[in-house]
Amino acid sequence: MGMVGYGKSTTLNQLLGYKEVRGGKQVIKQVFAAGSAAKGIKTNMARQFNINPTLLPDGTDLIVSDSEGIGSSANDSVQVADSILELLKNDPATLLIVHRFHRTDMPFVRVLQMLKVCTNISSSNCFLLLTFAQDHDNEVSSFEADPSRFLNELKANHGIDFFDAEHNVMCIDMDSRAVKIPELRTQLLARMPVKASMTYSELVALASNNHSNAGDAVSKLRKELADAESDRGWHEQRIKDLNIAIASTGWIPFVGTISAAGMSIAVASSIDSVKSLNKKIADLSKKAQNGRESQAHYLAKLNEYKAMIQ
Repeated sequence: MGMVGYGKSTTLNQLLGYKEVRGGKQVIKQVFAAGSAAKGIKTNMARQFNINPTLLPDGTDLIVSDSEGIGSSANDSVQVADSILELLKNDPATLLIVHRFHRTDMPFVRVLQMLKVCTNISSSNCFLLLTFAQDHDNEVSSFEADPSRFLNELKANHGIDFFDAEHNVMCIDMDSRAVKIPELRTQLLARMPVKASMTYSELVALASNNHSNAGDAVSKLRKELADAESDRGWHEQRIKDLNIAIASTGWIPFVGTISAAGMSIAVASSIDSVKSLNKKIADLSKKAQNGRESQAHYLAKLNEYKAMIQ
């Protein structure tokens, strides 16, 4: 995967190493044409390249996919990310990311951010190939010595932390990249696959649904809380009224005594109800608070995901 025009298809063609004769010269066959957009082919790389059988046993089919370029006028970051993530949901794969060393293209960064939140991507299952051209000699000389400059920018400014200059990053000259192709091929075959749990669009929809459900739950709890507080208020008022009535009638011989006794029972019942309602209100208040925190959490996540495409 990578930006449009940054050498994804050319790199794949060199990785596959198919040869054909043109005009009396042996050249790399163009299995993937520029802009081929997610075509897949199978090749027996173990036999083709005599790879160590512990990495890829002879007879194993390897599926290679050339994803649609990021940043073309016919797509946006979400569409490209979702197409890659859909593939990784069904067929986990090692991810080769091709990019130009001196470019911080935001569409590229957005796709990386989407991959981070939707997959198990790490330095052990992806590889970053940073290419450069000889007409950038001044930039190349400093960058080759310390590729971490670009990686630090990705990490500090955009949260992309799955590239390690010592472990899964390679810088190559576009004009002579074939020299490092065997090393790159070995690096890729030794890596674990990236697995996607869902697409970016599905993640946003899930966060939106969770936020909506949390809001509905909070609304329901608020109604239950209001009803419980209303019931408690009724019982508290009843206790006050009955105590006044008891004081008013208790002095009357015989009748007053019987009436006061009955009202005292009602007071005791309401007191028990208030105690029970206090417990219920405390429980509902705690649940409502947790619900509001969940609602705020899902809203923050939703805003975080949406910010990736802004």
